[in-house]
Amino acid sequence: MIQDFKVVMANKWYLTAYESFNTPKGDELMENLRVTLAGNILAIEGLDGQMMTEAVIQARRSIDLGPQQNEIAAFVIVEDNLTSTSKPFPAMGTALIYREADKLRLKAAGFDRNGQPKGWIFDATETGPG
Repeated sequence: MIQDFKVVMANKWYLTAYESFNTPKGDELMENLRVTLAGNILAIEGLDGQMMTEAVIQARRSIDLGPQQNEIAAFVIVEDNLTSTSKPFPAMGTALIYREADKLRLKAAGFDRNGQPKGWIFDATETGPG
């Protein structure tokens, strides 16, 4: 089981159509994320240029898979605010956290209704402590 952590990740992400958020629709975009796992709650924070939080997507742990060396944890992204945050981002979807070459990886796909409905795909790799 993946234990609690707090890291910064470089995220390649794509916008997608709301109806098919598993297929990239535009150019690859880049951003930094702070990703925190505390118990069963995963927080994905978009960071601005000064590493201040812009918005927070939260998810609940749903499944743990794999042996110790290939840990994989699956999460359900939910719209409700699971913990106290001043900048919740309304999203729904799924996320996976796993280890690859001693770094944590995040893969996520979902959609939001923040303005015009849209989907998105995240592909993030740990770059350092959060």
